[in-house]
Amino acid sequence: MTPAEISLLEIARRYTTVSSQVSRAYEAEQAQLNLDVVLSYAQLSSSDGTLESLERIATVAALTDAHKAAVEKIFLACTTELTKALSELPEPQREEYREGILKSLHGQLAAQSQFYENRSKWIEAAREVCTLLEAQRESARFVGETIVFDDDADNGRFESLMAAIEETHTIEAVHTKKILDCYRQSLALLSSKNK
Repeated sequence: MTPAEISLLEIARRYTTVSSQVSRAYEAEQAQLNLDVVLSYAQLSSSDGTLESLERIATVAALTDAHKAAVEKIFLACTTELTKALSELPEPQREEYREGILKSLHGQLAAQSQFYENRSKWIEAAREVCTLLEAQRESARFVGETIVFDDDADNGRFESLMAAIEETHTIEAVHTKKILDCYRQSLALLSSKNK
């Protein structure tokens, strides 16, 4: 393996590792917010609980924005360094590495972009649920595990928002797995190239 190839692989490995660590840190911070209770009926049954949920939603929005900015910086720096390192390889090797490493990194970036889009949808829908509930608190009744509003339009809006949240959650789970799989594949590719 040439020094240029070793340099290329080290750059890709370093950035893949850093990206993976940043994503794990985001997941850990998000887990501390206990988002699974944000839209629980127990939490939403009082104005104080709903306001606390809105605060947690704002916190996850800020956390997501910070994570997105960090990942964008990582990918920009990685692309810059990889482009420079690729230029030092002979053309046949350049194409081989471009196909493997860069394709993998672009897959990670695409998965991240989809994750942010879905997370944004969840945040907006969760915020709207809380806002709707607070605006209609006087007409909202908590019946078992269901919230019922006097106005059918409010019931329809609430059900639509909850369906969007559930759909987004399902999509997010798939994309989170895809992102982690991309990181694992990248690290495996980089390890095999280094042998």
